[in-house]
Amino acid sequence: MIAAVGLSATTCVLIAASLIALLLVLIDIRRSKRQTSLSEIVEEGIEEYGVEAPGPKPWPIIGSLDVLGRYDVPYKAFAELAKEYNSQVIKLTLGSVKCVVVNGLDNIRDVLYTKGTHFDSRPNFARYHLLFAGNKDN
Repeated sequence: MIAAVGLSATTCVLIAASLIALLLVLIDIRRSKRQTSLSEIVEEGIEEYGVEAPGPKPWPIIGSLDVLGRYDVPYKAFAELAKEYNSQVIKLTLGSVKCVVVNGLDNIRDVLYTKGTHFDSRPNFARYHLLFAGNKDN
């Protein structure tokens, strides 16, 4: 069939690879445009709901630490990322740890007071064990 059309096998492989690459790019663009509200994340959780908060794409090993390194203090980075992604909820990967940053007083109050039971745990970092003898309530 390929010979009937007049295309070589190499050309067919290149066309197929290009179409697959284009499809993957379109899927990635659509996924990155999806906005997530704080209530969706709080009520269902990132993994259960199937969507993620917007944020910079992490690098292997360092995650999004390169983005935070551009600013003197982290809160400036968080504010700029909120503007850049047009969302008060930002996803960052710090090293290999996934984090969700919440901006805005009302959203922070909602996370800490109203939905506090959803966010009441700290990550299990080795430094907590060293500094606080394993007591995560410190």
